[in-house]
Amino acid sequence: MTMRPREFYHSFSTLGLPARQKAGIYPLNQRCKEPYILGYLLVALAKARGTRARYHPSVLELFCADAYYGLLAKRFGAGRVVGVDKDPAALEAAAVMRDALALPIELRCHDVLALPRREKYDVVLCTGGLYHLADPAHFLQRVKQHVKRYLVVQTVVSLDSTAADYFVSPAPGWQHGCRFSAAHFLHMLGRAGFHLLSHGFNHLDGNRRRCDRGSAYALCGVRPERDGE
Repeated sequence: MTMRPREFYHSFSTLGLPARQKAGIYPLNQRCKEPYILGYLLVALAKARGTRARYHPSVLELFCADAYYGLLAKRFGAGRVVGVDKDPAALEAAAVMRDALALPIELRCHDVLALPRREKYDVVLCTGGLYHLADPAHFLQRVKQHVKRYLVVQTVVSLDSTAADYFVSPAPGWQHGCRFSAAHFLHMLGRAGFHLLSHGFNHLDGNRRRCDRGSAYALCGVRPERDGE
């Protein structure tokens, strides 16, 4: 299938359709982030399905950009998949890959905070957006109302401090966003009412500044799990 020339945030090799990826930090950082994010996504899908072999969990991808992880979710058995981003160009790229891969997902161009309160999804993905916000703690509290079962989240974290109360806004050198420590990230998840099931941390090889180089990951539930679940 011939695709219009464009550059993507992600290489789509895992989905069998390699795309021309943006140069610079993007290939390096994808290699760092994907094992954690995809691993947690697959666990969340399996646990949301449980013993119901024919059940296809719903998935919401926030800050979806080219919708790479939403498309992976669809390929690995998700039912309804919705990707939300406010960047029309990123969503155009997502639509190109969606159509090329024949993986039907819904794409919405609006603010991630504008989701209708009634909408809930078995699995919510939030990868890469928290550090662009001035108040990520409030955002996580808002996100919780859309999570039926599991949240998979990744964010840049600062290496400048390991203190649980380390939080600065705006981000160093920026006029927006924020930076926080890995410990503060876990603290925000707990304060928002999420139950931490697993978490991880590594360095983003593409980022040079210490405040941009850490990457934290978490798989969360909205309630404590029971034995045998």
